[in-house]
Parts: sequence; structure tokens; C-alpha cells
Amino acid sequence: MSFEQAILRGGLLALLLVAAAQDVREREVSNWITVPLFLIGVLGVALSGNLVAIVIAVAVLAATRMDGGYGAADAKILVGLIGLWPQVVPSALLAMLVFDWFWRRKMRSAAPLVVAILLGVLLIIVGDGLLAVIFD
Repeated sequence: MSFEQAILRGGLLALLLVAAAQDVREREVSNWITVPLFLIGVLGVALSGNLVAIVIAVAVLAATRMDGGYGAADAKILVGLIGLWPQVVPSALLAMLVFDWFWRRKMRSAAPLVVAILLGVLLIIVGDGLLAVIFD
């Protein structure tokens, strides 16, 4: 990983930590966090020319319109990750599904899914670190 990638990923992690704390506290995340992340992610997806990434980004945005789904902040964060760090998106989506399922069983309310996105990202970071230690 290059120094620039490390800085970018560290910044994304910091944003996710702030967003997750805000989601837990207030059940919403500020547009000051989500909109820049979303716009940069859209730019990243568009510049990549990756048709799969474009389809996934559109599907993520469309899913926010489904009743009982996740919120717009979650979608903006996911699209940002698709454009900036696509390797973490499958883990984040899986973490969202599992976290939401457990949360709704116990709390009977919408889950703070930015926490799940953060957990999914952290899972990839830890996994990459373990693989580096094992195979290095």
C-alpha cells in the first residue's frame, strides 16, 4: 500500500468513526460528512469506468427508497466507499445485514448502520493485517 493510500484510508476511517458516533447518538449523520464522501465516491466510480461498480452504486441508491431499508446517510457513505475503497464494500454490506438483523430482534427500531459499515471496514483492515503477518 502506498503512502497516499494509507492517508486516504486513515481519513476515511476517521470520517467513519465520527459518523458512527453521530449515528449512535442522534440516529442521523450530518451532511457535512456524507455529502463530500458521496460526491468524491461518485467521481471515483465514474472515473473508474467499472460497470460493476456503477451498477452497485445505483443499486445502493435505489435500495434507500425501499420501505424499512437503510437511510440516505448509509447510502451516501456506501457510494463513497464504492468509489474510494471498493474492496471493503462487500464486508460492509454483510456487516449491515447481520447487524440490522440482530439489532431489530432486540431493539425493535432502526439500527445505526454506520456502525456496521465501520465494523465491516475494520474487519477488512484486520484481515489484511493478519494476512500480511502470516504470508510476509
